[in-house]
Amino acid sequence: MDHPTEIVFRGVVFKRNPDASDRAHRVYYTSERGGPGSLHRAIWRAHNGPIPSGLLIHHIDGDPFNNSPENLAAVSPAEHSEAH
Repeated sequence: MDHPTEIVFRGVVFKRNPDASDRAHRVYYTSERGGPGSLHRAIWRAHNGPIPSGLLIHHIDGDPFNNSPENLAAVSPAEHSEAH
């Protein structure tokens, strides 16, 4: 499946670079420097409020392109490591 390289969420442009050597840059959408960071974290905050201190936002189904609120969970770093 072909995924867009740019997504606009709440007026903020999030981009990914499908040609990057680093996997994170290929699959995660991020805003410009000084913006709200990654798309999945922005979506979590929009639907759930602030991310609890010390927790990471995890894609439940393992698909970093599935940023639906139902697919995002706040987990500890240990839980995140176990999932990956």
